[in-house]
Amino acid sequence: MGLVGFCKGNAMNPKVKLTWAEGSGADRPLVVAGEFVNFEGYADLSKQEERVRKLPVLRGVFDSKRVDFTPGLPAHAGWGSVRLGDTVALTFRLQLVPNVLYFLANPADPEIWKVMDVWAAAGKFVMAAEVEDGRVFLVSRDYKMVPQVARLRDLVKAGESYTAAFLSDAGQAINTGDISHIATTDIPAYPALANVQACIVTRKNTSSRPIPIDCVPLSSAGPMEAAVMAAMEDMFQPGKTRH
Repeated sequence: MGLVGFCKGNAMNPKVKLTWAEGSGADRPLVVAGEFVNFEGYADLSKQEERVRKLPVLRGVFDSKRVDFTPGLPAHAGWGSVRLGDTVALTFRLQLVPNVLYFLANPADPEIWKVMDVWAAAGKFVMAAEVEDGRVFLVSRDYKMVPQVARLRDLVKAGESYTAAFLSDAGQAINTGDISHIATTDIPAYPALANVQACIVTRKNTSSRPIPIDCVPLSSAGPMEAAVMAAMEDMFQPGKTRH
């Protein structure tokens, strides 16, 4: 699966908290954000090769109580896509024994595709999972833009209306726990997952504001161009979940 590394160090950006700050809606559950950052923040912690160090890193902060960062345990990094309600999410995931960390990305956001193009050109992608005590699990692996995922680029045509629906669906899946029913194991020795966590990848076109699960209705993406619907139907067969 390419290079996998465990790093002990301080979280890169202390302003990115495990949960959003209180304030915009009383005590409703809020969605955690993921982000793309430069590799230089991990340079002192990693032995990754030089070409990997030039790539953007997909970073998220997760709950240490629901993930095991013990070095040497089986791990797997992957990517794909999954249907959430009426929308589709691009997914990047890290499984550490029976625990899975998901990054859900908006396929209607062109900024996401720009990063994926950089990864595809390099043939590598890089993720960093951090927990609140400063531990970091930095992983890279071989990457290519497979046709099934590339076709979802058509969703960029749907623009802001699709983005709003995606944020609603992703927020619902995370905060209701439905994401745990979507996830499947990538490590045969651990067929049953114990904990599934997820964050939403933020970019300029995908708002980083907190998204309480009851601030928007269950999404209805509304009318979409035929090309968009065709891409979704081509990607997902009835009764079969892709992640």
